[in-house]
Amino acid sequence: MNNKEYALGVFLDIEGAFNNAPPTSLLSVMRSKGVANTVIRWIDSVLSNRIARATSGDISIEVYLRRGFPQGEVLLALLWILVADGLLQALDTVGCFSQGYVDDFCILAIGIDLSTVCSMMQLAICKLERWCRRHRLTVNPKKTEMVLFTHKRKLAGIKQIRVYGEELVRLNEVKYLGVILDSKLTWKEHLLNRYNKAVATFWQCRRIVGQTWGISPRIMHWIYIAVTSIVPGYNRETSGDG
Repeated sequence: MNNKEYALGVFLDIEGAFNNAPPTSLLSVMRSKGVANTVIRWIDSVLSNRIARATSGDISIEVYLRRGFPQGEVLLALLWILVADGLLQALDTVGCFSQGYVDDFCILAIGIDLSTVCSMMQLAICKLERWCRRHRLTVNPKKTEMVLFTHKRKLAGIKQIRVYGEELVRLNEVKYLGVILDSKLTWKEHLLNRYNKAVATFWQCRRIVGQTWGISPRIMHWIYIAVTSIVPGYNRETSGDG
């Protein structure tokens, strides 16, 4: 934006990543990265011999699990990262910046010509779709969000971006990993959101203490500092009678 360029961002998540990722994809990635065969066979055995049981009264059902990773296990995050790393590498080949946090991904296409930026993004989306088909995963277009970061008002050359045939609607802001990003990066909406949450939490804390009852003043002061210190400019004058 400082260079008067466009930055087109698409924010998405892989649907049911942990539940649907096929173990065969993981084992293939591990072999390509030179993981010892002993480790590969051990993980293959762990993923291939899982049984889910459900019992209701006198009825009991057993199902062999052929897909997904065991949630809650220590290795869960590492196993998914090994698979997801291939997606990030594929997206890098089209000149886009990509980043992933667990199953939440963002793709950024940056350039001075908006038409070229849109073409780069569509190419990246096509790479994403091919990767998902190869690993038997998918992305929900309705949960995929797109924001064009720019200070410019005239958007000459903008093109439609489609995910699985569905056109993405360009939004003015998006919430990614708890941070609200607006199209002009003013941070106004994010700061206002955090401010409102802090004020609401403050008044909830206010109800647990009185002049002659409630928690001790020392604990109340600690809570007050913890809540209000995240909001610049928040003081007794803005918080009523405090």
